[in-house]
Amino acid sequence: MYKELLYTIAHKMGKPSSNEIFTDDQLRRYIREVKTYTRPPVYCLMATVKEAKGILGKDISGFSDPYCLLTIMEDEEESRTRQSRAKPLKSVVKDAVSHDKIYQTDIKKQTLNPIWNQTFILEFGHFAGASFHLEMWDKDEEVSLTQKLEEFTTNLNNLRRMIKEAKKEKGTDDFLGKVVIKLKELHCTEDNWYTLEPRTETYPNRGQCHLNLKFIHKGVKRCPLCSVRVVLQSVVLQSVVLQSVVLQSVSSSAPWKGELCGEAQTLLELYATQNDLSPFLQDLAKWVAYSKLYQSLEVDSSVLLQQLTSIEYHWHQQELPYQQKQELGDSLHGFLQYGLCLVAKYRDIFPPTPSATPKLHRLLRYTILVQICKTQAFQKLNPAQFDLHDEVTDAMQKGTEDWFVIKKGLHQPMTKDLSEIGSALSRLIGEVQEDIKHNKDVWNRVFVSTLEFNASNVIGAQELVCLFRGVLELSNFHEGFREALPYWLNQAFSTTQDRVERAVQVDQLQPLQTGVVPIKHSSSAVDLVACIQPICQLWEQLSWPDPEEAFMLMVKITEDVCKIVVNYCKILKERVRVLSKNSDHGSAINMLCVVVNDLEHLRTVLTRLPTQLNWAGLRDRTHDVIGESQFKNTLPSQLQQAQSILGREIRSALDTLGKKLNTDIETHVRNMSTRRRIPSKSTEDVTPLMRYIEQELQYMNENLVQENFNSSPIFLKDIPSSSLNVGSVLL
Repeated sequence: MYKELLYTIAHKMGKPSSNEIFTDDQLRRYIREVKTYTRPPVYCLMATVKEAKGILGKDISGFSDPYCLLTIMEDEEESRTRQSRAKPLKSVVKDAVSHDKIYQTDIKKQTLNPIWNQTFILEFGHFAGASFHLEMWDKDEEVSLTQKLEEFTTNLNNLRRMIKEAKKEKGTDDFLGKVVIKLKELHCTEDNWYTLEPRTETYPNRGQCHLNLKFIHKGVKRCPLCSVRVVLQSVVLQSVVLQSVVLQSVSSSAPWKGELCGEAQTLLELYATQNDLSPFLQDLAKWVAYSKLYQSLEVDSSVLLQQLTSIEYHWHQQELPYQQKQELGDSLHGFLQYGLCLVAKYRDIFPPTPSATPKLHRLLRYTILVQICKTQAFQKLNPAQFDLHDEVTDAMQKGTEDWFVIKKGLHQPMTKDLSEIGSALSRLIGEVQEDIKHNKDVWNRVFVSTLEFNASNVIGAQELVCLFRGVLELSNFHEGFREALPYWLNQAFSTTQDRVERAVQVDQLQPLQTGVVPIKHSSSAVDLVACIQPICQLWEQLSWPDPEEAFMLMVKITEDVCKIVVNYCKILKERVRVLSKNSDHGSAINMLCVVVNDLEHLRTVLTRLPTQLNWAGLRDRTHDVIGESQFKNTLPSQLQQAQSILGREIRSALDTLGKKLNTDIETHVRNMSTRRRIPSKSTEDVTPLMRYIEQELQYMNENLVQENFNSSPIFLKDIPSSSLNVGSVLL
């Protein structure tokens, strides 16, 4: 308010209603006088005696029973003490200060490293000449003569100390050391180890004492909401200082990184000290001020990281009052919602430029969606389940819808002319395409690297939904495709047939060796499956709405697939015949094995066809227009017919394979029968036949589908009986 009054005086306008005219100096002098009527605070030093180490042992046992006396002496008191004493007093605190100004710690028994952790509020009137005094004493406890004799017999080294104890008056405590500090030499907050000074040169090394000293203001009355008021005032003060610093740094080329000038830092430190703000409350005020500043001025988001980290550290060290917990929770949640609003509008705030996208990266990584959600403070103060990906998805979808509405309005045609409407729609589609490209190439990289979130999938789908729902939404869209659909299906059938024929022409009928596990069928079978897959995708994309027409289309598609499979069997047999002409007998047998596997693979593909074409869904849609018997007698019968043809071709190929093997076996047996029967060479005559059978069976076992290998008709039924008898004798 003092600042506001000064501002009012400096920029006054017009004449006041008072008859008297006052100059600026008179008005400024007046407000200074008004300020002096305010009752000054009580100046206090909050002293915490934490611990001591290495103090003197004054008892016979070698330990002490230490305690501390604390006080603040004004300059006048110290002067009177020095003038009145002829020699140094044993106790400055006890002898020079009234008892109501002396504070005493607890007595710690038998130790040289006492721990107190006691805090005292010491009031004083004048800062300039005041001094803080701490004296440490050893409490003299009355001990019986018997106990002293026991201690003496235990350790003869205690003799000198025992004699000294005997001379000393009863109830007289021993001086252990002192700490005297001028208040004007202290910082706002001190936390140090201080050396205990002696009164004389005797025993100069008396140990150290750990003190925490902090200046505070103590008001006349403390209301229950005083801490809340002080924190709010600190937030306001922080905000005013930060805005001033940021606005001053706008003229400089370097971005502001959160640094404060010396005057601002000193002012904030003095305010926090005088109002006894804990480090946690100071960091809370800083966070609230910085987060509000971020929402009004362009500030590097990494500035918030330090404040958030400090809050997380203090959260585990100190309990916040209820009001401050509420304030922190509201601030974190509010800033998070603000950040999600930025995410929703990322196209405008963070355009796809080299300078803007790093800002989005820092925003996501350092504050909104990563660090805040990870803090224990946010998780405890916002118990509702907060799913990061769901919130981001909702924000991006809402932002995409808003962006599309704006773009749609900008591209509205000026007239109802058809060409103008088409031109406007074309421009809108171009905007959507460009935005999808930017999302994929620029923004999505930021979202993936910071949140492990693939934004392009969400945005692309959302934009297309908006486009079709808002602009390209059509009813009865299939009407315009009805006449062209038969041509499309015929074209798909003929194109697939051509591709299958070309695939068979280049097939060498050898098993594919790609991958860890070798594939037992050849390349043409793989190509055929790849040709059938687009037909299934076409049906899924059509999603024909009329159920009766959809059934007829399904009949056509199933019929075409079965024709392609049957035609594949024919041209594959022709391919075997052509390749067998220029191959030896063994290679022909191997090619037959591959053909059997190809046909078996196709039979498996046909088995999966009802699932790929979703016959069950079609059955549900056509339940009212197509009878159950008509459905089963059409689609399943087509598939069963194609499968039966495949089964016959497989059995035929296996029969041919068995005949070729039997021919080779017959040749071996006849060769053996024409030889002279020599007993010593009978085993050698059988060896070629056995080796041949072993090789062929091993190859077939490894390369044939197991089901077909088990059912292969490899018998000696076509060998002449005379040769078979001779062979039997030799075997």
